Amino acid sequence: MIGPGSAGATDRFGTLRATVLAPAKLNLMLAVGARREDGFHEVASIMQTLDLADRIDVDIDAWDSDAVDVLVEAPGVPGGDTLVTRAVEELLRRADIGARVWVTVEKEVPIGAGLGGGSSDAAAALRAVHGLLGLPMGEPELHEIAAGIGSDVPFFLLGPGSAAFATGRGEVLEPITPQAPRAWLLAFPNVLQSTADVYARHDPAASEPLPATVVEAVRMARAKVRRNDLAGPARAACPELDRLCTALADAGGAPLVCGSGATVAVPIRSGDERRAFEAVARTAVPGCWVRVARTTAP
Repeated sequence: MIGPGSAGATDRFGTLRATVLAPAKLNLMLAVGARREDGFHEVASIMQTLDLADRIDVDIDAWDSDAVDVLVEAPGVPGGDTLVTRAVEELLRRADIGARVWVTVEKEVPIGAGLGGGSSDAAAALRAVHGLLGLPMGEPELHEIAAGIGSDVPFFLLGPGSAAFATGRGEVLEPITPQAPRAWLLAFPNVLQSTADVYARHDPAASEPLPATVVEAVRMARAKVRRNDLAGPARAACPELDRLCTALADAGGAPLVCGSGATVAVPIRSGDERRAFEAVARTAVPGCWVRVARTTAP
């Protein structure tokens, strides 16, 4: 099985083909601790997928040699999608299989928005190539490959409709029951924000301790004002994000900075609330990307 939202087939030329969805995610709670010796920070987060997703088309021609040719087309992504390329190349290297893999990424999730789009694309391509080739690798090895590509990639291996408690640098996962689907207005000021810069601005001494249990983390994720220790640093690094958060809060919303930014999410309960918050966001940052997305569950 390739995974949710997929379709696999072989055409008359013997090319293996599949289309999969790569969903965005929300960090419904994000606590950040001290910097580790490997340069990453300890985190504790509740993540859940959204129905906003990129589309990934995968074509594979397998051959007898051990040569690997991976081509990724991702219009709008500077330099192509290196995370997808690295994930597929590492999978084929470990499997000792030669193939030509052509991946086309149709972007719906903004780049650098804190919604995990690039990590999700890599996980979706990894899962699709693994399934199409019928490789015998188990979940632990796929998780190891994903973790080597990026901290969020293992979460997206769980697929659409997933939620998890993430610890370590984000790669240690405990799947949990997703919260009931709800609508969120997402506003992205079209500013590419450096994740490393935001983390560098974070002062662990000024934050509360990381939640010790999944129960405590879920409670924080269900609060009206959800915890994100990177919200302050992200807003300090991006004036447009700060304006969005301030304007939405003044309008009665409960803005949540998505990961390290620069997207802000606010829960909405009606069409009128959507239109009101949308107008507020567009006034605060003219030309910002605005979209309604829903958290998903199986």
